[in-house]
Formats: sequence, structure tokens, C-alpha cells
Amino acid sequence: MRIRRTLIAIALAAAVSAGAAACGGASDSDDSGGGSGNNSEGSGTPQEDDMRSRLAAGLEATSPANAKLVSKETTKLTPVNATWLAGWQIIDVESTGTPHSQRFYAGLAEDGTVHLLSGKPDGFNQMLAAAGATADSGEVATAIAQTYLDSTRDFAVWSYRIESLGEVQWRPTMTAEQTQAKQDVETAWSSKVTAPAAIAAGDGWQLTLWEVKGQDLVRHDLVIGADGQVQDSALAVAQQLPVPASL
Repeated sequence: MRIRRTLIAIALAAAVSAGAAACGGASDSDDSGGGSGNNSEGSGTPQEDDMRSRLAAGLEATSPANAKLVSKETTKLTPVNATWLAGWQIIDVESTGTPHSQRFYAGLAEDGTVHLLSGKPDGFNQMLAAAGATADSGEVATAIAQTYLDSTRDFAVWSYRIESLGEVQWRPTMTAEQTQAKQDVETAWSSKVTAPAAIAAGDGWQLTLWEVKGQDLVRHDLVIGADGQVQDSALAVAQQLPVPASL
């Protein structure tokens, strides 16, 4: 009887030990997974960290407020695809934190030189000159024009480039008057608002781009020189569109 009790005690001890070991393994695994997730959250790659530090350093002398914004890890930096721009990177800088979201574009050279682009068309042309850019085809001229329009927006009002009236972000609900205004714009401009088509002109190119800026429909007639330099003639062809003033 004593031997039987001893065997039962040994079996119970072994079961408790095995259960504890199993629980410990699951806990270690969970802690390890959670720790790894926390360490990776918000951290950038070495390339992203290098871009952030160089952009912040380049902005410090002329725009310390923007430099401070770039330095925050919560600020999103998105490189813009511009294969025609050698030695430079256009960066879309966006912070959606409180109290207000902020956004701007900047050009960053390999040597650390920075040109602010938002609201600064001259800065865009200076960047292209420094890069030795050329518009040697209609495709490149179109890409330069589109990047110019996107990156030189000043964000004082909400604006975006469109290639058809179907891309206009109309109000979800409208009064009868607003509905009529929408129909009038579509009747007048739907056949004209199209994707850009660069046409050779002299040693450069001519093309038209379209933009919704605030509540205006804006036509941009652009000339892109062989050296990539951009001339922009903008005209609001329709105003008071029934669209949101911001998103």
C-alpha cells in the first residue's frame, strides 16, 4: 500500500513538472514574439534613416520648422518615382499628427543639397538644372510635367491632378443648384479634360494638365524645354465646383 502511494505521488509530481514546462515554453514564445513586434514598430531601414537625417540636415538652415518635422519618426517620407532625375530624390513629406496635418515636397541631392518644392516652381526648375535633366522624349516631358504639378502644390487649399472629370471628388450630397452646376461643368469640359499628350514644339514640348484646386477646375498649359525647364500658364476655367474644400 505504501509503495502504491509512493508511485502515485511520483506520477503526480512528474505531471505537474511537465505541465509547468509546457506553460513556460508558450510564455517564452509569446514574450519573444511581442518583444520583436515592439522593437520593429516605427523603425526605418538604414536607407530610410539616412534619407531622413540628410533631408533634415539640408532643411535646417533655411527651414528649421520643416527640418524638425522631418526628424520625427512619425512623419512619413515617401520617395517619388522620377527615373529621369539623376542624382536627386523627390520626397513627399507628410505628417498626420495633431494639431494639424502637414505636407510638403522637397528635392534631396546625393550631396545633401535640398530644394523645397511645394509652392516653389523656381525651386523645381533649379533642381532640374542642378541635375542636368533633359526632356528627350514626349514620355519624359509628360513625366516631368506631372511631377512638377504634383510637387509644387502649396497645400494652402486641397488640390489634386486629374485626367478626366470622373476623377473629380464631388460632394456626396448636393442641392438642386449644386447638381445643376456639376452637370454644367461636365457638359462644358468632359471632352476636354483628358490625359496629357506631349506635342513637340521647337526644341521642347507642349502639353496640358488639369487640376482641381480648392473649388476651381484649373487648366495648366505647360512648355517643357529640352533642358527640362518648366513654364506653366494656369487658368481657372470653372469655379465654385460642388466639391469638398478639404478631405
